[in-house]
Amino acid sequence: MPWNLFIFPLVAGYYFLTRSYFQRYKQIRLDKQRLIFETVLWATLIGFFVFSIRFIAEYFYPSFFNEISNAFPFKTPYTITSFLCLPLAILITEGLNAFIAKNKQKHLENAISDVGNALEKFLKNAFLNEKLLLFNLNNGKCYVGWINSLPIPSFSKHIKIIPAISGFRDNDKQLQFTSDYISLYREYKGQNRLEEIENNVEIIIDTNSIITVSHFDIKLYEQFNEVEG
Repeated sequence: MPWNLFIFPLVAGYYFLTRSYFQRYKQIRLDKQRLIFETVLWATLIGFFVFSIRFIAEYFYPSFFNEISNAFPFKTPYTITSFLCLPLAILITEGLNAFIAKNKQKHLENAISDVGNALEKFLKNAFLNEKLLLFNLNNGKCYVGWINSLPIPSFSKHIKIIPAISGFRDNDKQLQFTSDYISLYREYKGQNRLEEIENNVEIIIDTNSIITVSHFDIKLYEQFNEVEG
């Protein structure tokens, strides 16, 4: 088998690695050596599967196999078998993606657990546990809210939050809240229109603009400010 025929299994492995929801969020964080290793690994698995089918067909259905082989113009041994690795990888990848599309969020969460940085993992835990977070941004703005969408590792650095309170840091770096959304949510919830207001108040934040982020307890904050007052 000519060595240049290995290009098709390698391309097949790379396609699956970069396109599949199982792997695409993880592979972008891999270093070059690890990416090459992972590509070769998937290429080997795909190639083994395709060549196994070939040998089974050749052993059990030799006449049919010869008819198929003679129908193609390529006479170099294993050329057709090697080439079939690529369409098979595309078919499997896109088929799996369509099948698991509704669980895409789950694969994103798994990717953050595996290769996410400290901020992404912190946001993921807050998202899963519906925790309120306090965001201090580099423009002086502050938001308290719930995570509504997570950043995609190395694809997107933006997150979406549903704000509960917003404000700013004054000249003394003291937190000053100016807008309270919670009472508005309660009003819309009573009218069964909560989803409508959430879509209108949703805020997109670039993670690069975040100075600090921490858990926020409204009751504790109110008690603390009563003592201060």
